[in-house]
Amino acid sequence: MTIELSADVRAHLAAASALREEKAHARSRAAEESRAAARALKSHGLTAREVGAALGISHQRAQQLVSA
Repeated sequence: MTIELSADVRAHLAAASALREEKAHARSRAAEESRAAARALKSHGLTAREVGAALGISHQRAQQLVSA
């Protein structure tokens, strides 16, 4: 069975695909920025617990970000 997609449906699918790509890029950049923030706080002398508290994450996750 073959289904012929109309131009408007193909346009919607292309837009959805582009948005998924943007989302993946945004997630990657957000992760980079979170690591940078954690490292900056750590470089200012904060402990992993303090970094976690400042960022609203666990101290374990803060340590992961600092170490990544």
